[in-house]
Amino acid sequence: MLQIQDDGKYALLHIHFAHNKLAGNVLGVRMLGRPEKAASGELWCIAIRNALFMSLRNVLVCHIPTRNRRRNLLPVLLSVLVALFIFAPVADVTAQFAAAPNETPLNCPAQFITAMVPDGHGGLWVAGEDTGIYHGTLEIQSPRSNHRVATVGQAPNNLRISASWTQFHKANSPGLVSNRIYSLCVDAKGRLWAGTDRHGVCVYNGNKWKHYGILTGPIGSHIIAIANDPHDNSVWMCSESGISVYQCSRHSAHIAAGYAGGGTSDEHAIPGQHASFAFGHWHYITGMDGLPASPDCVAFNKQGTAFVGTLCNGVAIARYPYKHWRVIHGPWRMPRTAMGSGLPSNLINCVSVGRHGTVYVGTDLGLAVSKNNGGSFHYERGADYAAKVLGLWHAPVGFRSPPQAFLQRLLPGDHITSVTQDGVGNLWLGTWRNGYEALNPSNGQSYKSEDHAVPEKTYHGYVTQKGTDPYISQLCPVNVRVASVHNVGAGVLARHGAPYYRQIMLIGRYGSGVGTSDMAIYAPDRAHMRIANRSIRKHMARLPQAAAAPTAQQLAALCKQLESTPLPSPSSIAPVIPIGADWRTQGSWLGRYGRYWACLFACRAPGDYVWAPGPRFLDHIDFIGPHHTNPDWVRFWIQWLATSKRRVLELPKLYLQSRIAWSGIPTSLDRRESEIDDHGETYPTVWQGPEVNVTLHIPRGEYTLSLYEFNKDGHTGTNRDRDYVISAEALPPGTGVQNILSRYGSAPFYEHPAQVVGRIVNFWGGVWHRFLVRGPMVLLIRMSRNYSLDTILCGAMLDPLNEHPEPYYYGMKTWRARLTQLSKSRVALRRRWTEIRDTLPKAGGILPSDYFAKRLLRDEEFILHENPKAWAGSQQTVYTSLLRWYTTKYGRRMFSAKKPALAAVARIDYRLGLFGGWEALEERQNIMTSRHIEEGLRWDGVQASYRGLEAYIIRRFLQKNSKLGDRWPKQQ
Repeated sequence: MLQIQDDGKYALLHIHFAHNKLAGNVLGVRMLGRPEKAASGELWCIAIRNALFMSLRNVLVCHIPTRNRRRNLLPVLLSVLVALFIFAPVADVTAQFAAAPNETPLNCPAQFITAMVPDGHGGLWVAGEDTGIYHGTLEIQSPRSNHRVATVGQAPNNLRISASWTQFHKANSPGLVSNRIYSLCVDAKGRLWAGTDRHGVCVYNGNKWKHYGILTGPIGSHIIAIANDPHDNSVWMCSESGISVYQCSRHSAHIAAGYAGGGTSDEHAIPGQHASFAFGHWHYITGMDGLPASPDCVAFNKQGTAFVGTLCNGVAIARYPYKHWRVIHGPWRMPRTAMGSGLPSNLINCVSVGRHGTVYVGTDLGLAVSKNNGGSFHYERGADYAAKVLGLWHAPVGFRSPPQAFLQRLLPGDHITSVTQDGVGNLWLGTWRNGYEALNPSNGQSYKSEDHAVPEKTYHGYVTQKGTDPYISQLCPVNVRVASVHNVGAGVLARHGAPYYRQIMLIGRYGSGVGTSDMAIYAPDRAHMRIANRSIRKHMARLPQAAAAPTAQQLAALCKQLESTPLPSPSSIAPVIPIGADWRTQGSWLGRYGRYWACLFACRAPGDYVWAPGPRFLDHIDFIGPHHTNPDWVRFWIQWLATSKRRVLELPKLYLQSRIAWSGIPTSLDRRESEIDDHGETYPTVWQGPEVNVTLHIPRGEYTLSLYEFNKDGHTGTNRDRDYVISAEALPPGTGVQNILSRYGSAPFYEHPAQVVGRIVNFWGGVWHRFLVRGPMVLLIRMSRNYSLDTILCGAMLDPLNEHPEPYYYGMKTWRARLTQLSKSRVALRRRWTEIRDTLPKAGGILPSDYFAKRLLRDEEFILHENPKAWAGSQQTVYTSLLRWYTTKYGRRMFSAKKPALAAVARIDYRLGLFGGWEALEERQNIMTSRHIEEGLRWDGVQASYRGLEAYIIRRFLQKNSKLGDRWPKQQ
């Protein structure tokens, strides 16, 4: 039987020998290493005229380029006879992995593991969500014997691993400001770096902790990954705002210049910038340097090349000094084949570089491998890839799932969460639903854990059976001290009492702590011995220096860089531009978000609560995606009717007071966890969609749109798996739901590559995803569940770009006059832009740094309106530099500064999302803040909804409170 599956790029040819009835095993193509041999006499592969095929005992699987199908089909068919003759059955060509012993739990108190890193001396650092950091002292108890452990599958059963744990958390460790840690790294000096969820980074030198926030360290707040570059001893921190780099060595720049073959020799040189941009020992790589948004992982090779994975923008590659980034994108259309060239997806979860320079990239659609430093990639999908293809809306016509034996030879699952290589070269892959796999790329041996998700229908949907936990969040090889040995093998004889180490692979699970399998124990060679026996430093390393304020020369250079930004025509500006996430604010949104329009989804189930103080009425509609079973619709769900959890959105005071009066709830329970969802828990996880769709009419002008997500039950069952992709599309004004469904009533509704604007993952702490939008238009927002449990959406808010909007600070007439004035100022500045940037004075001498600080703030605000894409890439660097400059200049005298300086710093705080500082400076200027206004509103005792009356209520409140004194003056 001959069968061809065509997806437009490759044709998959199956030749089934009917008389054997598929009695043998089917081998999947492995892109992970050299062409491999398989058991039972199965060998591959041959390439004839660009056609790749495998010759197996009973099945021949071929990849033929579609464009050359007619030309390549005949040679491939003729080669079948040759292949069957050449590749005769060969029995037992290599030993397989032995059956895995029982996994040994290390009894770590942390259950939801987010990061693990060895301390370099046989110990381990473990970060758990909400439980702080644990340090474990590991030891292997081994009786004296001549037994030697060398490879996977030969583990003895007479080894026992013991661990003792010490906890570090906010209560017992001053300087550790958060118990929610998402990344760990030990630098060249032995210091521990801990990335928090919304407070920057904390560093421990063995004696004390020190916190580094936006003013003293990284420019982002959510430090999702930290990596150590061994070549120049620098520490790289990935955050929502870009990459922050700290140079640990005094001569790190000289070292980097040496291995990169050039570069600056200034020890403070910032990667991607000139030496004059140096801010102490802290350096930053952002969109100003060409780095894509939302980096979430980074790895390095021996040549100093950095490989940065992003949440939804592919992989970025650059060499020192990291000025030019080459971005590799994958397809937005899911590949229909089990393997192929390039990246399978733009959603990157992890990056690792092997011992021989092979680059491994874990995505949500499989593993990509490059053996030429990122020049080209090949990918392999998981065993669930065929089910996902069949679960597409408008699945490929004629596609049939390959035999189960073929699927079992693929990766355990599509969604790769962790990739690492152990001391003997084996590759370890972790997934979020299918456990882990250990693979030897040189000979094809592999072992897959028996972890699997068991569908058990419960209140929370599909959960894992007790005793199994397939969510692998971290894989970490660690050298562990062996207490007593007699013969350690590998020609090395250890003396009694001398330290000897074996390497084990620790397995961190998001839900059941840390464990290790005896299968993962190896006998290290002499190199491992030398690494393991390095002496502990006698003197503790100093804590890193705080970031310094920029000088006048550095501010002038930033001005020059901004003023060289090209100004596109207004018609070429994208209507939706992502500007980064806000992890700081969480659910405290009153007066900070939604000052034109706010929607708390399902707050009044079965309906939304809308707060709209803006001058124009905005209509919105929630509806389910088209790929669903009939009948089905968007669900309105309330998890907690009343709570005080900070991560839950606040209730508007007017509505809250009505609930207190009618229901008698305590005033401290001022929040409600509600959301809309797509009922995705009733569909298979391999089903595309249904997804949540929201349409919103955006009025004329420029605004910020903010979407709030909080995974309220993310520690139960497969609720942990939530991983969303945000798409947005601008439609003509007046477009309705029926127009959308009729216009996009086909597969492209799900596959618009240019419209993907963000990704939401690991949002246990609550996050705001923000976008610049420009009306008038109807904005279609699509929240895809991306093969997770279901899609949820808690809130959506719309705000003007100005921090002082109507009706909080201006009346209608004054507000319109203000907008007209600002528009004329921008037009005049645009006409003079070329002249201004050509006459930038040099720093130093006559002009003080005050001049450049004011000019830089004006330039950045101008770029915001004229080139918002460039502003999105530069805002964090520019505003952070200005905030540090103002803070250094005024210090404790900030509140006694003159009004222009207070206004400038208040605007910077607002742009950075530092709402607490912004409100304090507003009060210092005798301005009643919008948060104070909304917290001061009172219910009239009659109606709970004020739809259409919000502006009137706010203005009436301001009129009544205009005589409260200087602190509450009459607004402008």
